[in-house]
Amino acid sequence: MRDLLLMLPGAYFQPGDYAGHGMMEGVPAGMEAVEVPPCPERYLDGDVGAWLHAEFVAPAAGRRVFMLGISLGAMGALMHAQAYPGAVSGFVLLSPFLGTRGLVAEAVAAGGLAAWAPGVVGARDIERRLLAGVARAPPSCVHLGCGLSDRYADASRLLEGVLPATHVLWRDGGHDWACWRVLWSQILQMHPFETSDARGSG
Repeated sequence: MRDLLLMLPGAYFQPGDYAGHGMMEGVPAGMEAVEVPPCPERYLDGDVGAWLHAEFVAPAAGRRVFMLGISLGAMGALMHAQAYPGAVSGFVLLSPFLGTRGLVAEAVAAGGLAAWAPGVVGARDIERRLLAGVARAPPSCVHLGCGLSDRYADASRLLEGVLPATHVLWRDGGHDWACWRVLWSQILQMHPFETSDARGSG
């Protein structure tokens, strides 16, 4: 049975954007890649983890499932990882959105996620809860890529601090498809779907 790669959209993605920008190219043989329909309101409502699980992950029982998330899609992948730990075998996150500039700056000023104290997390404080969860228990088997000039580079550096150095890739570029396409190609050369964690969690 083939592995499943769920490709999660960013805030302003359209159906077919992954394919249209060449991101389907290079997906390993034996893996089915599926573009998840853009639903940005689900990220804002905080129920994207449950939605992804019900619509895509649970029906794939018996298959290894992976997620590729760009920008807000990466946030959705992490929200699913927190809600359903171990259900997904691995993640590739490109230019992840992890919270507002103020929240990210707060964690940066504290010296990184390991030193940051999230304080009281309100019931609707989705971003603070997400970042606190990442700080407490980073999901296993994450590969991270980001452009050096990306507007969310500070968030990526926070995440970099809790990941193995061999799982992080930086390159020149910003928050755009040209950069993401190159990052994706280079991360695929790191064999993100063949790690020992991935083999053991399916």
